[in-house]
Amino acid sequence: METLIINADKENAKLILQLVRKLGGSGKILTEKEKEAKSPYDPIFVRKIKTREKNSQGKKLTRINPDNVWENI
Repeated sequence: METLIINADKENAKLILQLVRKLGGSGKILTEKEKEAKSPYDPIFVRKIKTREKNSQGKKLTRINPDNVWENI
């Protein structure tokens, strides 16, 4: 079995899937949620990274001077 990934809008994806099935194959159209669910990363880790990304854009950061680490804690 082989996997083919095609990024297309919903209507074109349906047409492509019909063609594949007529050629004797099988297939499925994945939604965005299903694509995210198949992520190899732990969901908690992904949530932490996304939160960190938001905080960096909003400038909610704590900066520590590496020369004076103990003074900054």
